[in-house]
Amino acid sequence: MKLNKSNWLSNGYVIFATLFFVFGLIFIVNSISSSRVSKLGIVSIAPENLNRALESFRLNLIVESRDFPTEEMMNTKSWGEFQSTVSAYAQRLELIENQNRLRSITESFLYLFSGIGMAIFATINRKKQQKYKNVQPSTEI
Repeated sequence: MKLNKSNWLSNGYVIFATLFFVFGLIFIVNSISSSRVSKLGIVSIAPENLNRALESFRLNLIVESRDFPTEEMMNTKSWGEFQSTVSAYAQRLELIENQNRLRSITESFLYLFSGIGMAIFATINRKKQQKYKNVQPSTEI
């Protein structure tokens, strides 16, 4: 299938316009999702806070119950498993946040690229149509 130049230009515009609207919708969906997460509070889901939560729990337990054997509790196998589980969860959450950030940046660049491509093809098409209007043969006899 051979495309002439005018078909190539109009097809390029349609392709970039479609990509622009698709990436625009993805951007809107991501914005809605981000706003839902921000309503939860960034502090509550930060990976660093998970690791600090164990120490905070231990210190609060010491203050609230001075007779409770917190040092013995920290030496148990269960506490070690709990600590490693929370640490693994914090690492996973940090990886997910980094992946989401990278995906968001990539989608934003693709959105920008498709907008630029759509603008370029629109400009080329407009110039081409203007050229044809100026060069139309006269019908005088």
